Amino acid sequence: MRRKILSTLQEKFLAQLTPHIIPADGPLVPHFEAKIVQRLDRFLFELPSLLRTLFLWGMRIFDLTAIFFAKPHRRFSRLPEASRFLYIRRMSHTWLRPVRDWLFTCRGLILLFYYSQPEVMAALHFDPRNWAREKVQARRQALNLTETVETIKTYSE
Repeated sequence: MRRKILSTLQEKFLAQLTPHIIPADGPLVPHFEAKIVQRLDRFLFELPSLLRTLFLWGMRIFDLTAIFFAKPHRRFSRLPEASRFLYIRRMSHTWLRPVRDWLFTCRGLILLFYYSQPEVMAALHFDPRNWAREKVQARRQALNLTETVETIKTYSE
């Protein structure tokens, strides 16, 4: 049995961060905050310990810098909804590069996990297998490889 990486407070923090990152007009995924926390916990478990530690420290720094840069002066996890949004927007363009980079990484992971949900793919009418098949077919036609592939099949039979 593997151990949990994220504490309960960190899970709550990520659940509060998630709604500000996913598209507001995007498809709804039931219990998405819980799913994102589970997937991020699994992702962090797979990371080397140094990267995992840096990510968790970045989370702590992002949470605590809200005391200095947000109104009212509280931690991110204790800010009202509107203040959280303004703080995230402000930290996206801050001069504190580690905070900005952590937010960029976290945003990327959350969006990756969001768009890989089956409900979102179905709402966007996206099937990865068909997409890959179409791309391979288009590349073969662009490179004029369809005749070569058929010739190879003929020779192999």
